[in-house]
This record gives sequence, structure tokens and C-alpha cells, in this order.
Amino acid sequence: MENTQKTISAEKIVYHQAFDPDTYMNDIALIKLQKPAELNKFVRAVCLPSQDGGDLAIPGKYGYATGWGYTKAREDSYSNTLQYTSFTIQSNSVCRYSTSYPYFPRVMFCAGDGGGKKGSCYGDAGGAFVREEKRGDGYRWVVTGIDSWGEACVQRNKYGYYTRVYSYIDWINKTVREN
Repeated sequence: MENTQKTISAEKIVYHQAFDPDTYMNDIALIKLQKPAELNKFVRAVCLPSQDGGDLAIPGKYGYATGWGYTKAREDSYSNTLQYTSFTIQSNSVCRYSTSYPYFPRVMFCAGDGGGKKGSCYGDAGGAFVREEKRGDGYRWVVTGIDSWGEACVQRNKYGYYTRVYSYIDWINKTVREN
């Protein structure tokens, strides 16, 4: 463990009550930490989408995906360093027709370069997909998606699929209030 890393145990994990492991519908959970994380230059917070700001999963726009997953499709170990890459959010038609699995655009979106050069991989699930949004006088990073699933790592015409966080703002707020 690096000297910049801290371990904080979970006090409670709340999974979405309607999560379907066969389709990844409602693939979202919240973790309540046993103690607050100390923010510093290595530990930062990310904002939730605002109801007024709208959904930032806009086709054609870039975002950044983060994760601890494999850095190559044929690897068999996770990264020791948090990785990130940027790529484009795809249209619902691209997302729907580039997979044989069910796609639910109300609660999912897909992103990637489609050219087999950049994308998420095994072990990245749960990582954030963020975009910058103007808030007040400055810009803030906003979690737009949560890495959920994909059929292949960085393959041509394949994309990573993300839980659309904006669709769950009411569930997140209610769950936080109740816990």
C-alpha cells in the first residue's frame, strides 16, 4: 500500500432493490463509510448531477472513465494505479446495435472510441465516468455514469456500458436520507 492510500471500511452497502444481475438493470449501490474520508490532494470528491442541470450523458460529448481494471485485454491482473482515459459518449442507436445484450437507454449509456484503442476493461466496474459542468463561477467534475458492463476490452465496434447516474438522483437522495 502506498503512503497516499487509506483504507476505510464500509459500515453499510445499499444495493438498488430492483437490480437485475441478468441485464444489469439498476446497477447501482451506495456505500456508507465507517468514518469520513479526509479530502486532500490525493482524495477528491465528485459532484452528483443536479436535477436542474440535466443529464450530462450527451452523445458526442467526451468524458473520463476511471478504474483499477486490466490495462490490456489479455492481462490477468489488475492495475496498481488508478487509470483514466477519455472517450466519447455514443448515441442510443450505436449502444443498442453494438451489443447482443439488453440495452435500456433510460438508465444506461455507452461510451468508448469504437476503434479498439481506448475503453474500459475487466475490473473497472464501479468506476466513475465523469464530465465537467459549469457550476457557479467555476467548473466541477460530475459523475455522469458508473462503469457497469461490456462485452470485450477495447475491441473495435464495442463499448463500455455505464449506469446513467442522473436517472437515480431521487433514489440516491432518498437512500442517503434513510441511512
